[in-house]
Amino acid sequence: MVYQPFSLSHALGASIYHNHPIYHDHKEEWNTKFLSWKNPPSVTESDKIERTERMIREAIANDIFLSLLNLKIIVQGSYSNNTNVRGESDVDICVLMRDIYNYATHSALLGAYNPHGITHIPATITPAAFKNALHRALVEKFGTETVQRGNKCIKIRSSSARVDADVVAANIYRLYVPEANQPVTESTRTVEGVAIHPDQGNMIVNWPLQHNINGRDKNTRTRLRFKAVVRILKTLNLEMESREYKPLQSFLIECLVYNCPDPCFDGSTLYENVQSVLNDISRLQGGLFGNSSAWVEVNGLKTLFGSHQQWELADVARFVTHAQRRLANPA
Repeated sequence: MVYQPFSLSHALGASIYHNHPIYHDHKEEWNTKFLSWKNPPSVTESDKIERTERMIREAIANDIFLSLLNLKIIVQGSYSNNTNVRGESDVDICVLMRDIYNYATHSALLGAYNPHGITHIPATITPAAFKNALHRALVEKFGTETVQRGNKCIKIRSSSARVDADVVAANIYRLYVPEANQPVTESTRTVEGVAIHPDQGNMIVNWPLQHNINGRDKNTRTRLRFKAVVRILKTLNLEMESREYKPLQSFLIECLVYNCPDPCFDGSTLYENVQSVLNDISRLQGGLFGNSSAWVEVNGLKTLFGSHQQWELADVARFVTHAQRRLANPA
């Protein structure tokens, strides 16, 4: 099989190999590596993650103020979605305040928003006050030298017994999805996400439940190969780090693989599936002319590219270019 240069890198001016027999000569060597890379972290790493989560729950339960709130603790991110890899052992915790919510309608074209159709009661606690209380509780549990408040989340540094943790204070985000030409009322169907209010900047909406469900469904449809390929490419992404290459965000890699059609995972070997996925990601050249809007996050509710994201198509081009070079030279 002769490798033809993929068009996205060419369109962006990236350096690529022409007519290189990528993967072919090293197929068995890479398959051996992939068999290891496709697995989740070790039991020891998983134990540290679970211990970190448990301690965060204890910090919240032991705080008098927080214990009185209607809270739900959600483990999210790659650990929750079972796509975490060795070298990426951390945990994302969302502390969700369920008595307060932000809301919006799905689209002005789908229904007319009626401000009198839903009863809203002003919140008794602000997002900032909630985050302040959560910060204090975590400092009480872990100490001032271990806990650092960031703009979006509260970071807890790892120890010999724990992993790094990012803890976010959030409230419910309720998306009303009315039938065509119908007003929004109490009975209108809703989709629930989480709203994060940074210390500075605009509200951020995430959809962890939808991400988890869609990822699990795709993994089932592809006979457990979707998450295996995600872990392989995440590991490769970390392994390639150098002066010339800054790894992509782990979340972005998972989303890229998710957007590849299910037949990409029908190969008889891991090598074939990884090759098929990388080749499919290269079709993002079409995104340069407006088609990237068809690519979505795993949650299916947010587009993968645009001003609301931290990455650009050029970042994906660099990832594919470096991945193909690396796979051509396994030594």
